[in-house]
Formats: sequence, C-alpha cells, structure tokens
Amino acid sequence: MTDNQIITPPTHTRCESHIPYLGAQPSPDSNRKRYRLGNYVLIFLILLLFGISLALRTYHREIVSDDLLYGYILDEHPLGENDYSVKVENLSDAIKSQKAQYFYSNGRFIVHVLVQMFAGAWGNKAYSVFLALLGTTIICLFIRYSIVPKYRLNPFIWFLLLFTYLYLFQSFSRSWFSFAGGMNYMYPMMWILLFLLVFNKLDRTNKFCKPIYVILILLGLITGWSQECFSIPLSGALF
Repeated sequence: MTDNQIITPPTHTRCESHIPYLGAQPSPDSNRKRYRLGNYVLIFLILLLFGISLALRTYHREIVSDDLLYGYILDEHPLGENDYSVKVENLSDAIKSQKAQYFYSNGRFIVHVLVQMFAGAWGNKAYSVFLALLGTTIICLFIRYSIVPKYRLNPFIWFLLLFTYLYLFQSFSRSWFSFAGGMNYMYPMMWILLFLLVFNKLDRTNKFCKPIYVILILLGLITGWSQECFSIPLSGALF
C-alpha cells in the first residue's frame, strides 16, 4: 500500500424489509361508513321486497263485501241498504256520498272518502300502490318511534318487524288488504305514529310554543278522526 493510496471505509447497506407494501390502510371511520352504507342497502332491499309483496297481495285479491258497496254513491241508509245504482266516478261523488253517511252511519268522513275513491274512481291498481307506500311508511315510523338510534340500522330488526307484520297478524289479508280494512286500520296507524313521534320529540326538547300547539291539535284531530271508533266531535272533545 502506497502513501498516496486512499482507503475507502466499507459501506453498510440497510437491510430492506421483505414485507410487501400494502398501501394505506382504511381508517376506522372509513370502515364505519362502509358498514353503514351496507346496512342502508340491505334495509332498502328489505323495504322494497316488503312493498312489492304488499302491492301484489293487495292487487290479486277478490273484491267482496264492503269493497263492492263503497264503489257506489251512498245515501242516508246504513251500509247494505242503499240504492246501489250510481258508481262513484269522481271526488265530488265521494264527498256527496259521505256527507249523507256522516249524519246517519259513521263519522269517519276523510277515511271513507278515500275508501270510496279507491273502490270507485281510482281502482284497485292505484290502491295496491298506495297500500305498499303506506305500509313501508308505517314500518319506518314504527322503527323511528320504538327502536333506539343505536339499533335502527340493524337489518335483522327490520326483517323481523316486516315478517311479524306480514305473517303473524291474525286475519291480516281480510283486515288490511281490502279498501275498507286498509284505510280504517293501516291509514290511522300512520297518523298515530306520526303524532307520537312529533309529541315525544317536542316533549324531550321542551320546545313548545303556540304554533306547535296548533299543529299538535290539528294532527291529533286528524289522528282521532281517522279511527274506526271516533268521529270529529269525540276527537275534538279529547282536547
């Protein structure tokens, strides 16, 4: 070795990792969003199948009893003893019919105007679509009212409720699929749940004021007036 020779110190190379690079790992927030999105999709599909089932079962039924009678303009006689010769062809016919029935038969004016419109002018196809939308709305309101927020996105709870709704109610098809049955039982159910949701929300937040009282009175009046056992005087007396 000569004096002018430069000695280069040995270089130490860093040992490269043998673990492959997997890219950025999803954050907990990202996983949570995907989980919620998946549950939303499942719940939507469950509701869609439920609505289709309601529509098909309503449409493919035999129209008998009250559903036939409400297709005609009624007079002051009890249901079954009227002159069934003039069909309900428009809203004016249904209102005229129920004005006579209100004073001699029952007080469910709004509900039975709708019943007569479906039984007469609008027909069974329109009612099948309406009942499907009504049924899914009732389920959403019921979940909102009875299930705590922590479990509202659990698809199993939605499926269990819909299964109970479709198959575990006694005389379901006779009571709810018909014009008279659906409007007298399912339709008021929607108003009851809506009233309870609004009232409970205001009660928790304590945001009562005069306009809210007016809204609650009107909502409560419509809710009570839609019941089979109530009429407008009795509903008003509750306030």
